[in-house]
Amino acid sequence: YIESIKYGEEAGINENDKALLLSNIGICYQNLKDFNQAIQYFQDALTIFKKTEKYSEKARIENILAVLYFDKGDLYNAGFFSRNSIESAKKANDYKILAICYYTYSNILQEGNDHIKALEYYEKHLSVRDSLLVEKKLQETELTNRKLQLERSEKELRLKLKEEEMTELTIKQLTLQLEKEAGEKDLLRTEMEVEQLEKEKLQQALKITRQQHEADQMEKETQLLEQQNRIKDLKIEQEERIQREQEREIELLERQKQLDRLKIDKQETARKTLLGTIVIVIAIATIILISLLLTRKKNILLAKQKVEIENKNTDLEKKNIEISTQKDEIEVQHKQLFIQKEKIQEINREITDSIEYAERIQLSALPDKSILEKNVRDFFIFFRPRNIVSGDFYWFAHIENHTVITVADCTGHGVPGAFMSMLGISFLKEIIVKGYVTHPAVILKKLRKEVVNALNQRGIYGEQRDGMDMALISLDNKTNTIQFAGAYNPLYILRENGHTTPKQFKDFAFIKGKTHTLYEVKGNKMPIAIYEKMDEFTNHEIKLKKGDLLYMFSDGYPDQFGGPKSKKFKYKPFKELFLNIAGQPMKEQEKILDKTFVEWKGDLEQIDDICIVGLQI
Repeated sequence: YIESIKYGEEAGINENDKALLLSNIGICYQNLKDFNQAIQYFQDALTIFKKTEKYSEKARIENILAVLYFDKGDLYNAGFFSRNSIESAKKANDYKILAICYYTYSNILQEGNDHIKALEYYEKHLSVRDSLLVEKKLQETELTNRKLQLERSEKELRLKLKEEEMTELTIKQLTLQLEKEAGEKDLLRTEMEVEQLEKEKLQQALKITRQQHEADQMEKETQLLEQQNRIKDLKIEQEERIQREQEREIELLERQKQLDRLKIDKQETARKTLLGTIVIVIAIATIILISLLLTRKKNILLAKQKVEIENKNTDLEKKNIEISTQKDEIEVQHKQLFIQKEKIQEINREITDSIEYAERIQLSALPDKSILEKNVRDFFIFFRPRNIVSGDFYWFAHIENHTVITVADCTGHGVPGAFMSMLGISFLKEIIVKGYVTHPAVILKKLRKEVVNALNQRGIYGEQRDGMDMALISLDNKTNTIQFAGAYNPLYILRENGHTTPKQFKDFAFIKGKTHTLYEVKGNKMPIAIYEKMDEFTNHEIKLKKGDLLYMFSDGYPDQFGGPKSKKFKYKPFKELFLNIAGQPMKEQEKILDKTFVEWKGDLEQIDDICIVGLQI
């Protein structure tokens, strides 16, 4: 009861309710024989009842105080409170309490040796008690008579209505049978249409995945061909350079040959001049002989050089023929590459059109935002896919008095991630909307079972472990109480500073800001997929206050590279960002998140899908 008063004072408890709790505490101490504590709490309750003019409760408390003082032997205070209780009971016209008060005062007077008055009040007690008993018996008699009359009327009505009921029953049975058959037909038709639609969606997603794979393969082949062409171009350039060097060497040899010829001509002229004299015939003959020998040697050398030059020219001619052949082949390959490029562009256009159509399918599967508009004070959804379609998704539904809200991060992004997100949304509809399940831990357990079965996951070594991380809450709109469960992903709760911190919040990690404190409720460290440990998911139940802020998100925002050093944004600045924007309206918060992300990312590529849902209670 003491704890209930503490919580009541935080919530603004009604004065009468507080007085009732104080009187209950007094009764507890009375039963524990701690009369001094009991009297203190009863007097505190009595003070409140005097203000609120609850005379019936005032009389009850005053009578209890009279009994307590009587048990302690304090007849003065016992008489005082007993007389007051009689007056309060008369003002309240509560004859049941008045009879008890008369009896108490009679005992006090008897203990004080005032037997005449004691007898007088005892007779008053009997008089009121008897009148109450008579009144009760009259009421019981009247009720019995009414009951008999009703039973007779009921029997007559039953007899009259029996035939009509039989007729109506026959008509109803026929009508119900017809309605049942029509309903079963409609339900069967609807289920067949839904099943056909799901099959078409799955086939479309598989087709998109296959086309994406073919496009990646074609792109790799194109890159390989481009690399081969670059290598061939380099080889051609190298061979052309070698040919130019050989041509220079041939020119140099030709020039050297001409110089040698000029030298020989000059030598022959000189010898002819010297032969003019007969005296030196022998000398001239000797010189001629020497020159002939030298000429022969030079001719032999020139002949060898000529043969070498002719061989080099033959090699060059062969290389020119090879280069010409390679050039023709490159032109053919270039034409083929141009044709392949046009085909790839056409395939890319088709794939892009298919993915854009898949985007429309995915957006149509996301829930209507009017559900949140009706059930929370304010909200925003920051949704930024990396490619056209997204592996992250948000989803919510309203079942009776509970609003179920979730943010999920599927394995991968783009087309494969979108395929997983469609599976997740389909399973959530089955579990929550059709199965009427609003308990977060149970929802995650059932969803994990569906994903494992759908992907045929058996936990074999090396097996692909596709699945999803998720944060999911169930909001009770009447009590502002949420239940939360998470698969890796946490929940952030921001509460304005100055409020009393509940005991439950002390178990959560927190960061205190200027205006708000951020509490982190962590999820279980296991995904919605096959895993080494398949434990139960933990369910957290949290009482919220009006104005509290909730944030659920995927890991795309804190994992984004950017800033001056091209590093990750990380979770600590992510939490500080929420603390800084907590005082802004939700739509303004979304704009700040978008602006901060764009400035941080800069010219770098977005590395993952991003989804953040913010709620204000």
